[in-house]
Amino acid sequence: MGHDASTGAHLDRAVADLRYGGVGINAWTALSFLLGRGAWGAHPGATPQDIGSGSGVVHNALLFDSVQKSVTRGPFRPFPRSRATRS
Repeated sequence: MGHDASTGAHLDRAVADLRYGGVGINAWTALSFLLGRGAWGAHPGATPQDIGSGSGVVHNALLFDSVQKSVTRGPFRPFPRSRATRS
């Protein structure tokens, strides 16, 4: 199944619209936590009545103001190529 040049723009818009503090694209979401540079936690705007993805953030080693989310991207590797091979 092919895609046109706008596929990347559609994916970027969809990720931007997600209301989560950590997003993984072809990667484990917790990777941004383990790397330590990106912020990890809730998307801003949650209230105790509608907590959503949580409250507050941790890490933010780069000290960004008003962090919304950290996005971790990895290459797409369809199975079985994604599986490590032994020599």
